[in-house]
Amino acid sequence: MKSHNKGLQDLLLKLFLIVSLFFPAFYSIFDADYLAEYFVGPSAAYMILVLYLSYQLVKLRTMPEGKSFWIFLGIIILYNAVSYYFNVKYLHWYWEQINNTIAFFLLLFLLGYGVQIQDETEKLISFFIKAVTCSNILSLIYFAAGYTSFIICNNHPVFYRATDDIYYYEFRHYWLYSHKSDYSVMLLCFLAVCLCYRKEFKKKYGFWITMAVLGAALVTTHSWTGYVAGVILVAAAVLDCMDMKKLLKSRRGKLAMSLAAASGALAGVIMLSQRDLSTIGDRLPIWRAVAGVLKERPQGLGLRFGEYPILTEKGFTVTNAHNVFLNQMLRFSVPAGIIFTVLILMIAGYCIYKSRTWMSLGLWVGLLLLFNMDYSL
Repeated sequence: MKSHNKGLQDLLLKLFLIVSLFFPAFYSIFDADYLAEYFVGPSAAYMILVLYLSYQLVKLRTMPEGKSFWIFLGIIILYNAVSYYFNVKYLHWYWEQINNTIAFFLLLFLLGYGVQIQDETEKLISFFIKAVTCSNILSLIYFAAGYTSFIICNNHPVFYRATDDIYYYEFRHYWLYSHKSDYSVMLLCFLAVCLCYRKEFKKKYGFWITMAVLGAALVTTHSWTGYVAGVILVAAAVLDCMDMKKLLKSRRGKLAMSLAAASGALAGVIMLSQRDLSTIGDRLPIWRAVAGVLKERPQGLGLRFGEYPILTEKGFTVTNAHNVFLNQMLRFSVPAGIIFTVLILMIAGYCIYKSRTWMSLGLWVGLLLLFNMDYSL
């Protein structure tokens, strides 16, 4: 393999990471201020990702081994067949299917071949962490300046001010994403990368600075589910580093656990003052109302999603299910949503099984919490 070919694949992968973290450009059939986040067409990051995957597939001539790859591929094909059927007959919105398939194929490629780069994996991880840190420092500066979100939709940059969110009674921050829960999901994954690869930091203070930046960014989202997910992730990472028998016997261990319990109780009191947990933050009536819509329209809403009123038993109206999996059913049909859910759960189960660490389990518990509480993926 020629060195310039290796350099090209490194460049494409790093360019994908940079564009994802700094250049949120996409096209939509709608304007930025009306449903664009629900109907994302081509995006700059995904265009580069397609080039990277296409280049790799042409270059690699060996077939991957193992049943997991072929099972996952088979279900991706089934997802596309079902989605295409409902798109042709009812929905007429193909880009979500395309974008989801690209994302699933990236995971499939990693499952079958790993990361194919010229540089050492450690250098790629270091590059990624530095880019994540820079992106989120800019995010905090942007938030401090009074802004909540930045996107580039249909070649038009849009800067959302905090005062534009007149529908919400609380501060919230999205950065390059369409909603605070989206940003929370990304921050949770960034935190997991830093915790998993903390030995890649040359200086300890570099690790703590990055963790502080990501933690502060998570606070700005004002996502209580994100806060809970972050605590679960960090606690799980600590468990991987601790000898629980020694911890429970030592005074420091008992003190640390007491402080953690007190902090959790305080956070719980604050959360109870802002959220009604008896209805899981009004999610239960929303999900029941969505279940009623799914019975009436199992083929999905398609292009009507986002403007189709869903009346709950408590008298308020919503336009989405506040749940990633229910929204897939609501938008793209019950069968397509079920297959999508199976794919996500397969990814979660495979990651936890292969890693067999508390942190992997904690990460997926946190992600699934966010996926089930809002349209966060």
